[in-house]
Amino acid sequence: METSEENYRKEAVRRFLAGEGAGDIALNLGRSRAWVHKWVKRYEKGEEEWHRELSRAPHTVPRKTPSETEGAVLEARRRLEGERYLQIGASAIQEELRRAGLDDIPEIWTVNRILARHGLTKKKLPYQPKGKPYPSFPRSRPNQLQAGDLVGPRYLRGDGKFLSLNVMDIFRHKVGLGPVRSKEDGVLCGALLGIWSRLGVPEYYQMDNELSFHGSNRWPRSFGEMLRMCLALGVEPVFIPVGEPWRNGEIEKFQDTFDRKFFRAQSFAGFEQLQQEALVFEEAHNRRHRYTCLKGRTPIQVEEGCTFQPRLPPEGFLIPEKTPRRGKVHLVRFIRSNRVLDIFTEKFHVPKSLVYEYVVATIRIRDQKLQVVHEGKLVCEFDYELL
Repeated sequence: METSEENYRKEAVRRFLAGEGAGDIALNLGRSRAWVHKWVKRYEKGEEEWHRELSRAPHTVPRKTPSETEGAVLEARRRLEGERYLQIGASAIQEELRRAGLDDIPEIWTVNRILARHGLTKKKLPYQPKGKPYPSFPRSRPNQLQAGDLVGPRYLRGDGKFLSLNVMDIFRHKVGLGPVRSKEDGVLCGALLGIWSRLGVPEYYQMDNELSFHGSNRWPRSFGEMLRMCLALGVEPVFIPVGEPWRNGEIEKFQDTFDRKFFRAQSFAGFEQLQQEALVFEEAHNRRHRYTCLKGRTPIQVEEGCTFQPRLPPEGFLIPEKTPRRGKVHLVRFIRSNRVLDIFTEKFHVPKSLVYEYVVATIRIRDQKLQVVHEGKLVCEFDYELL
């Protein structure tokens, strides 16, 4: 169906061919002389659809990705999806294209555009800050801060349940996996010691408030095996706030990768095979997994770029039966309106100025003191005699 504008064009040409002047036509139709001459010239070219508006899109797209490149990107994505433990995002695709010997590697944004055109991307929701200053611990070099978290229980078909103590060095994002059968203190300590024999011993070790990590609720000042092991190895344990697992965000995010890429991606004949395969996954992650926060590098590439020698547990190390009389234990806590500071279920009352604020409560083993710090300033101190 023709538009009114197209009818005006036909009318103008008909009247011009009948001998009427372009100026009179333009005046009568409310157009310009140039407009009349434009459509007369289009008519004279002899095109059947001369009165239709031509597309204004460019005849060529100078920056359009060549079809060969687009095909190579999609093929690389398919290959990565077929491999266990590997990422499938733009950085991983670039590396796959390099491994395949492609000469002209497309930029990250080009790969992302191709993936988006084919519906292969997911939009991430932006992080919304909570508005309260949160204490942080140093993480500017390898093994300055490690984060650990227990995932599970998970269940193996025909072979019962298991858990996995997974640890990440926050600077390198290098991980260590420790599948275990139970949350007993000795079992978890053995798993962590094995991980540290591969990752190295950290300066700070951050974890949640799992009972097995600190000892006994009945005897809060009698530290469990994991705390004693940390203190004996010169590690300062850090406990995140109760009920705020996102404060251990890096390792929490990795736990999702562990579930999707490792546990739920295959079947295991039993726990022993899972233990062996966990080491394969650990190595694959550390060598092939690329992180945006590492500028597209893998944990091993970051490690190789540092003059870094991990400190390993001493050969034949044994966990002391009593708490070593040195070192520090840190607990990050949010103070509510009751002004109660919870230290392993033991209650301490703090000044009103700390209500609705995060604090760091530090147990100084040598001094037998509990110090409460807010935004770098010591606010109060309590006697804290260990058992």
